Amino acid sequence: MNSLEHLEKITNNLPLLTIKEVFEDKSVSYDTVHGSSIANKLLSIESIAIANVIFSVGTSIAKHTHEEDEWMLIHEGGISIEIEGIDPSFIKRLKSDGDTYFLGIGDYIYIPGGLCHSVKSSGGAKIVAITMPRSEVFPNGG
Repeated sequence: MNSLEHLEKITNNLPLLTIKEVFEDKSVSYDTVHGSSIANKLLSIESIAIANVIFSVGTSIAKHTHEEDEWMLIHEGGISIEIEGIDPSFIKRLKSDGDTYFLGIGDYIYIPGGLCHSVKSSGGAKIVAITMPRSEVFPNGG
């Protein structure tokens, strides 16, 4: 059995998700201290929002919180993310310096809703970001 056949077999009985909206031509800009960060190619699947987020060189997003759980997968460049109050064993596979975690291509992180965090990218980055439940700002531009 090849990898695709194996994937089909293990996902065969999963519930189907309904794609609610695709925002191909819409983007959301985030408030940044330096640089720019834009989420585009937004997709809404039931209560989940998915976006391709692009950080310009030297981008810094100030500390903030939101109610939604957030997952980030780095597919180009890298970021550092400071998270206050997260259990280090929860993300022990990542390199860290205290509360700051460093993510490169292929790394991912889960940030539970309500935790204060900030994000920086000195060299720029592209990230797949998933929020659940879908927030008022993401992907609807609030």
